[in-house]
Amino acid sequence: MRSISMINLNAWFQKHDLCAENILYIYRKDRKTVIQRTDGAEFALFVPVHSILSTLPEKNFLSISKGIVVCRSHIVNISNDGIYTMSDGRTFQGRKRDMSSHRRLSAEIGFSNISKCLQLLHFF
Repeated sequence: MRSISMINLNAWFQKHDLCAENILYIYRKDRKTVIQRTDGAEFALFVPVHSILSTLPEKNFLSISKGIVVCRSHIVNISNDGIYTMSDGRTFQGRKRDMSSHRRLSAEIGFSNISKCLQLLHFF
């Protein structure tokens, strides 16, 4: 695995068919930044998360803790404990010191109503 300069990052994205619409989340693992695509493909590279994030639309992605960025449209649940569940089932713990922002985001996206509806459905 080799390092990619900022100049080549956009070309690298094109080569691997990566764009804002098909990225589920980005996280750090073993000193590498891993990009998870919606089709299940994973790409690892030696570039800081913030460098990758700077090439993506800010409104679509959310940094939930150090080294973890998620696509807002692929979040399926945010628990009261700040655990984010993604559309592929993967979970990530958000920042523990900022629990109120997780609850606020959950309400903004509308998960509180969905969770209540699901609880009612399981009741019947």
